[in-house]
Order: sequence, then structure tokens, then C-alpha cells
Amino acid sequence: KFKRLSVDTNIIMALGLLYFRGEREFINTNLAGGSTPTTQKQYAEDIKTIQKFIDSRRIEVVLTPQVIYELTFREKEVDDKGNPIKLKPEIIANQKIKDLALEYLSLMPKVKIARMLPNREELFRPYCERLAYEYVHSYHIFGINKKGNLPSDAIIMAQTTALGMDFVTRDNHFKAKHYSSDFSKAEKIAITNHNFGSRKTKVFSVNEVSEILTNSTHGPKRYFEENTPLFDCVYLNYDEYLADKALQKQNYRAWKEKYDLEQTKQ
Repeated sequence: KFKRLSVDTNIIMALGLLYFRGEREFINTNLAGGSTPTTQKQYAEDIKTIQKFIDSRRIEVVLTPQVIYELTFREKEVDDKGNPIKLKPEIIANQKIKDLALEYLSLMPKVKIARMLPNREELFRPYCERLAYEYVHSYHIFGINKKGNLPSDAIIMAQTTALGMDFVTRDNHFKAKHYSSDFSKAEKIAITNHNFGSRKTKVFSVNEVSEILTNSTHGPKRYFEENTPLFDCVYLNYDEYLADKALQKQNYRAWKEKYDLEQTKQ
């Protein structure tokens, strides 16, 4: 009776910021970047709508592995020699909002994190890397990052596709057509997925969430098509995710100790 939706990292950061700091600080923070107060006000209203649908279980927001990685990633504060690194103010501010997002996840068990089953992880990762490569190099939907690697946006989209979900982003440019192309980014993603033999993943901006939850002909939708991931996974809340990671680390440590002991005996 609910629809699973994958969201961009910025969406979950916005949910956390609005939840803990309120609308005024949300608008002043200018998460959308370069926007007018009116645009920020509308963005706040869109995020409120998403929160309302989360609370009423109309949607289940799911974070892909790449999104949770982005939320937990922190810039180094010391170099390899132990010398302190002075971080830029915008990086510090961004990391504080990430902290709010993680705190939000701990209080919002209705928001889930997709966790691949161990026996599927070794297939899931290369599949997503290959699809992300297609997005970048064959269809030029995303550009490579500053280090020459696949960008995070492409990986998030590939993981979303592999998990059989639609995607919600803050960025409206996904639907806009570039003057030199006949297709928008969203349309190119659909074409890539079709040619790759993958799932039909739709891309929506935050202000379209209400629209996708409503059937204009028959009124509000009561049921949704069940998402069909290509790879077996479970959907964990944040506390379950942390417990699962701790268990993985414990199991790895036990395995490593046993392996080292066997090597010593040999």
C-alpha cells in the first residue's frame, strides 16, 4: 500500500535540516544553492510534503548504499603526517547538515537503507558500476568527477535502477532538454536502462511527488506496483543498519584471527 522511492543525498539532508531546524533556518541555509527565498520556500513545502507521506506510510523512502556512504563520509581533518587540515567553511557546514541527516535517520525508522544480502553483493556492485559507466561514457548523462572516476550521481542512479525503484531528486534539470540534445537526462536514463536490459526507473523532482501518488482518473492510488529489485536485499532502519555493520565487522575480525592463526601454524 506504499510506494518505495529512492532519494538523492540532498533530499535526506533537507529532511533532516527541516525536521530539526525548522522552516526559517531551512530557507536561510539555501540548500538548493543560488536560489531565491521564494524558491527556497517552495522547496521547504515540497520537503514537508515528502515528510507527510513518510509519516502516513504513503511512501517508503529508501537510501541506496551510495547515499548512505555520502552521508557518512567526512573530509580528513589531519594529513598522513598528523598535521591538521583547515577545512573550508562550506565543507564544515555541509558536514553539520549530514550529521543532522544521520540523527534524523536514527529517529525516523520508517526511512530505510537498502542492504544487499552478502551472497548478492559481489554481483550487485559490478552490475551498478557497469550501468554507471554506460550513463557516463555511452550516453553522456553524467560527467566523470574531478579524480576521473565515475561520479556519485551515476552510481546512485544505477543502484536505484538495480533496486527497481523510481528516483526523487531536488534537481529539476533532469527533466530539461539541453539545446544540443533531443532528450532530457531523465529520458536518456530510461533509454540507457532499456538498452541495458534493466528496470524502468523514472526520475521525479520533489515537487512531483504528490503527482506520482495520485491517479488523475480514479483519484488517490490505494495500491502500487511492488518494486522488483534485480538483487536480493533487505530494507533496514538506521539502527538496524548500524547493528548489521557492527556484526559484519565482528565476523570479519573473527575470520581474520582464525585465518592468521592457521597461517602461523603452517
